Amino acid sequence: MIRGHRAVLNVVIGVALVALSVPALAQAPYSEAVPTKKDPLRFSAFAVQMQGGMAGAVEVTIERWTTDAERNALIAQVQKTSDKDADQRKLVTALQKVSPRAGFLNLPNTTGWDIKYASRRHCRTAAASS
Repeated sequence: MIRGHRAVLNVVIGVALVALSVPALAQAPYSEAVPTKKDPLRFSAFAVQMQGGMAGAVEVTIERWTTDAERNALIAQVQKTSDKDADQRKLVTALQKVSPRAGFLNLPNTTGWDIKYASRRHCRTAAASS
């Protein structure tokens, strides 16, 4: 009888330890992992188009962050782009030349698209700043 109570007590203590440790682990700091083609960052969501009645999973995969040099080159190209067709074509060509891709986007019923630009911004929440 004592062995049975001891086993139950051990299980209760184990469950309590897990229940207490999970919230502590959830508050671990954000990892600054760098995405790679082998180990990318993956995001998924469920999208609904209300007018067409379609729905499905959206998947975004980031394989690398855009470098500062690439960012500056694209910003310079955008700044000198006007409404003229020739300027618009130059901008499209500049975007098409970005290689390797930064990731890709998959939507329902599509072959997907390459992502040419991916940047991250560090945000501080009110809780983190206090």
